[in-house]
Amino acid sequence: DNGSVSCWGYNNNGQLGDGSTTSSPTPVFVALPSGRTAVAVSVAAQPGSYETSHTCAILDNGSVSCWGANDEGQLGDGTTTSTTTPVFATLPSGGTAVAISAGTQHTCAVLDDGSVACWGYNNYGQLGDGTLPSGSLATSVSAGHQHTCAVLDNGSVYCWGENMEGQLGDGSSYEVDGTISSSTPVNVALPSGRSATAVSAGGSHTCAVLDDGSVDCWGRNHKGQLGDGTNTDSPTPVSVSLPSGRTAVAVSANHGHTCAILDNGSASCWGYNAFGQVGDGTTGESESSENDNPTPVFVILPSGSSAAIPGFDEIEHYSSTVEDLDDVDEIVEGSTTLRWKAVDVEEHFDYFVHLRLYYNNYLQDYHISRFYSNSDEPVTGEWAFELEGDICNLRVYSELWVDNPGGWQ
Repeated sequence: DNGSVSCWGYNNNGQLGDGSTTSSPTPVFVALPSGRTAVAVSVAAQPGSYETSHTCAILDNGSVSCWGANDEGQLGDGTTTSTTTPVFATLPSGGTAVAISAGTQHTCAVLDDGSVACWGYNNYGQLGDGTLPSGSLATSVSAGHQHTCAVLDNGSVYCWGENMEGQLGDGSSYEVDGTISSSTPVNVALPSGRSATAVSAGGSHTCAVLDDGSVDCWGRNHKGQLGDGTNTDSPTPVSVSLPSGRTAVAVSANHGHTCAILDNGSASCWGYNAFGQVGDGTTGESESSENDNPTPVFVILPSGSSAAIPGFDEIEHYSSTVEDLDDVDEIVEGSTTLRWKAVDVEEHFDYFVHLRLYYNNYLQDYHISRFYSNSDEPVTGEWAFELEGDICNLRVYSELWVDNPGGWQ
């Protein structure tokens, strides 16, 4: 709750950030730059035998700091020298980061103007070519093994990079039409009438939470990681068979399995399970498909526990000066105070409230509030900001995160 970062585990490339390459089974403090604290952190998810790993964090001033392996420039400091302590990534001039995602050997960030910046390995075009649809703003980004995906402000999903197994989700793949990759973002073919609230790029597959709480996945499916009950690859989204009556609030795609947090605080996983990844108490003894779970199963959480839920529906926001923030006729230049209220909070948790102000098709300002809940009563706060010039298409996005957040959603 003080903005420090702790890491633990394998440390062959200094990915723990404590100035050493000594692995640690217990948390060690990351040597963040002097005077700085972190607001988000992302750890690169690696295939089982991959020998590189790095970690990145957004600091309280919007800068990005990374540490660990840097053989492909994934730390973003202009070198290919690995480091055991954080270095600053060189963001575009004047830009600050509002979301961060570390891929296998590349890193991407959403900047304060709604653009996406990526750095590192680019063998399949996973850094992109900078061409999101005109007038669109990215709200989140996910860097996978060798592809990247972003959710835009209209709820569409765009992906770029490797596409051998159809992980870009536009209907193409090497098997379908010989497509290997695309450095230009392509539009994922989401179900008609649906939009995405979150996306996660894995090894060779991708998953998204949709606006109705369903989950769709696409790409490689050799271990059942798409969750549709089959082992058939799909270059377009297929619906995950979530437990009956349940919806998802968050999803994370790894290299052969996928997990989601459900609306009741339970967790469900599917896919590769040779080492017990799906968390249902079973463990395969080989890497054969018979040990995998192509449909979601419930994770056995500790008794009385639930998964920390990013509160997409648990935050309300309203303005002290206008009834409807989307009514541009009532928006005028000058000072406005936004009052927010977080509801359904639980006692003794650390929460982060993220607010983003868009108008004139750009992210104009953002604000992060942190509070510790002493009870389960709603918590309120305020954010005063200035509106300048002609005001068009004003929107405020808000998220409530429980515990140390891994990024925006």
